[in-house]
Amino acid sequence: MGNNMKIRKTETKDISAIMEIIDQAKAYFKSQGVDQWQTGYPNAESIQVDIDSDESYVLLDKDIIVGTSMLSFGREATYDVIEGGEWLTAGPSAVIHRLAIDDKRKGQNIAGILLACFEEICGEKGI
Repeated sequence: MGNNMKIRKTETKDISAIMEIIDQAKAYFKSQGVDQWQTGYPNAESIQVDIDSDESYVLLDKDIIVGTSMLSFGREATYDVIEGGEWLTAGPSAVIHRLAIDDKRKGQNIAGILLACFEEICGEKGI
């Protein structure tokens, strides 16, 4: 991770900055004809739920939020059944949702850095 990059849990005061990034992602999806995130979700309330669940993270570069995501260690029923396949491993797992990167930072491996941070967090938990 770059010298100035750090990950931390999201705080309520971060929601407006996160929503700017999510709104950029929504606009990008729309421009590409992708219907994901086009119904008003995610919104500030869903980010607050992630914060309250202690599952929301921000990636900072010199204290500026450049990426956001949710990392959950709870069981997710949606993934209990995989059509036409199966999980390659059994046991505890993590799920990543709502990953978005600031448009100004796209192409700079910010998502890769965020995912590497999540890998480290999972490793510390033995997942």
